[in-house]
Amino acid sequence: MIPRLVKSIKPLLLAIVLMIVGVTAAEFWLRLALASPKPGSGAGEGLRAYIEFSDRLHHRLTRSAEWVETNPDTSESISVRTNSLGLRSDEVVVPKPANTFRILCLGGDAVAGLVTASQDLFSSRLEQLLLDRSDLQIEVINAGVPKYCPLLSYLQVKHELLALQPDLLVLSMEMDDIAEDYRYRRFTENGADRLPTSCPYPLLVDQSSNDEDSGIESLQVFKWCRRRLQNSWEYHVTLEENREIGSPLADYAWIRDDPPDWSIHIRQALSALDQLKMLANANSCQLIVAVVPAPWQISATASNGGQARQNVGVADNAHFTSRAPFRIISEYAIKHGIAYCDASQFILESAHRDKLYLKNAAELSQVGHDLYARILAGYIAWQFISRRPAVSGNASPPSSWR
Repeated sequence: MIPRLVKSIKPLLLAIVLMIVGVTAAEFWLRLALASPKPGSGAGEGLRAYIEFSDRLHHRLTRSAEWVETNPDTSESISVRTNSLGLRSDEVVVPKPANTFRILCLGGDAVAGLVTASQDLFSSRLEQLLLDRSDLQIEVINAGVPKYCPLLSYLQVKHELLALQPDLLVLSMEMDDIAEDYRYRRFTENGADRLPTSCPYPLLVDQSSNDEDSGIESLQVFKWCRRRLQNSWEYHVTLEENREIGSPLADYAWIRDDPPDWSIHIRQALSALDQLKMLANANSCQLIVAVVPAPWQISATASNGGQARQNVGVADNAHFTSRAPFRIISEYAIKHGIAYCDASQFILESAHRDKLYLKNAAELSQVGHDLYARILAGYIAWQFISRRPAVSGNASPPSSWR
């Protein structure tokens, strides 16, 4: 009787043992991967390869790395190289050489431009344009990181970039920065002065003292499965229902002509601009906030190929005409004495607006990078090089900007 019973439950016991071994191996692998991120391993949902985790900046481009990206429109192979700070730039000389005016370009995908050749990035073009307008030795450094927002750029400057002795910070705001801020702010730690001190990638943080995670919920395997189930459910929500800021397809909901009320989230995201300005001024540096419009704010056909629009919850041929987002940022900048450059007015006037963006991705094209560089060069030369001290706020630009 007993031998027969043992024989009958043997397959079940074997299955249980194999399942335990499999879960244990998966848990070990996940913890090892999270503790020791390596180039090319990726950084989780929504981030490219060659991103490494950070306990202060959430994520960053891998330092001293080189890899190849593919332009989604031309299928051209783009060689991407980073320096020892993880920046798309040559190694930076410290201390800064005499008679050098050093500019740091901060921001997300539009600045990093991973599918654009280094020499075609607006930061590279900006350097040459300013050299032609000044007797100073102009140096422009690209510090862009995919999926960054002003909050992470503030922490990046605070922890890593002040040592480069910049004279000017140029922060390029993109229209999905409000949603990005919402995602990162929940992980942000503040100091006694209530200013952000770090934004650790959540799975790098020791969860042992977290009362919310206990037992099976503390396992990385459980968290991984839970995230996959949540994402699977959220991505089945229709586009019209995706107006909540936590939705993966609602990044651009606030710029619609009929936007949801994100006023609290907008104020939180914009607060990083004032914090960055105070940080810059305390270190003999100045700040420009420049706004890069989304393709669907420019025309109904910009970035209308492939899955560029569907991936971010924007309908094909949609065209958002509201100027409210630009007005909100402008009013905040003026109130807080921040120099503000709105590139949208010049992009809207371009006779080749659709060519300013990639067709199959919501990113600036080579033509777009060139126009953006000319807009910034005119503004910087007018405000910070040919005249001093710089004028704060959104003053009227001269007609010779472009």
